Amino acid sequence: SWVSHQRSRKNRLTKEKVCKLNALGFVWNRHTFFWNIGFRHLLTYKEANGHCLVPTTYIVDDFNLGTWVKYQRNEANEDLSKNQREKLNKLGFIWNAGEYHWEKGLSLLSAYKEKYGDCLVPSRHIVDGFKLGVWVSNHRKKSRKLSKNQLDRLNAIGFIWNQLEHEWKKGFCHLSRYKDINGDCLVPPKYIVNDFKLAVWVDTQRSKKRNLSKARLRKLNALGFVWDLTTHAWNKGFDQLSDYKKTRGDCLVPQNYEVDGFNLGGWVAYQRQDVQKLSRGRIEKLSELGFIWNALEYKWLQGFNHLLAYKAA
Repeated sequence: SWVSHQRSRKNRLTKEKVCKLNALGFVWNRHTFFWNIGFRHLLTYKEANGHCLVPTTYIVDDFNLGTWVKYQRNEANEDLSKNQREKLNKLGFIWNAGEYHWEKGLSLLSAYKEKYGDCLVPSRHIVDGFKLGVWVSNHRKKSRKLSKNQLDRLNAIGFIWNQLEHEWKKGFCHLSRYKDINGDCLVPPKYIVNDFKLAVWVDTQRSKKRNLSKARLRKLNALGFVWDLTTHAWNKGFDQLSDYKKTRGDCLVPQNYEVDGFNLGGWVAYQRQDVQKLSRGRIEKLSELGFIWNALEYKWLQGFNHLLAYKAA
């Protein structure tokens, strides 16, 4: 209380008392005293780190520099003198940390877009200590809180607001091109186009068919998407066997016989071996076509009939 009293009555103190207090190192203005301490610490921090973006919890020599910096930024802080503001500006003080981070993030994102061609930054991507992947992810989540100016600037560089939707459209586009080139949607395993794992994308659509929207299902169906590879392969084999029957007159396909890269002979042999696993509908379709279930028995009977004819002649 006594010390406080000296400060408040400085102008009324005698020169002798003022001199004695000054000789003792008396602090007349606590705010200015602590401000100068904070500034010296900030100057040291700037020399060591190259910027004035002090973390909020940063403490040096029991002085909470992070809190001090935050207080300087506070718009309600009217205690700063013109001289103090000038000193902070010369040091490169960041008055609005949020705006600074936003501008830096946009600048780094623009550079990323120019280098990689898109704004799909991996979540763990870091540039010079700046967590750009996290920055991008946060902006997708809080798009409604962004200003119109921020939204316009992000849209101008092609910001992807819905990454999952973008990836789906990208996969569909690649599948459409594949269909145009190859005539079907039967993408081979491990197939990659322009670093995009199209085979994985196609498998994902099949496994998550129940979760796909009606719009996506319609688009895939219109493209001729094959949902069940097993059924598709069986139907393809049956169609090839039907053509063989029309041409050759029977279903006795040689084991190594192929049609347009399709091993029809192997397919036929597989139907005979796994007849117990075939559905009733498939068995009926094959039987109606004149399928030979036991080739050896059929050949023997055929030979016997020829022998009967020979004997009769």
